Amino acid sequence: MSPARCGAGTITRTYPWAPNRPSPWTCYLTDAEWDLDNLTLADLVHDLPLHKATFRVRSDGEVLDRLDLRCDFIR
Repeated sequence: MSPARCGAGTITRTYPWAPNRPSPWTCYLTDAEWDLDNLTLADLVHDLPLHKATFRVRSDGEVLDRLDLRCDFIR
């Protein structure tokens, strides 16, 4: 995979499956949990406060918080 490039305010990268088509998209993985006792009625499901989250950690120590999956789609 090529490094990300910036042009006209858009960051793009080229993926191996489409070498002639720079993509402005990428997918990220976040795996977090919230303790319901620490939330209020104002905390909506789609807007949970990240400062109250506990992020999972892979066996190699990588924290699963906005982990770049290095793809521009999910099937």
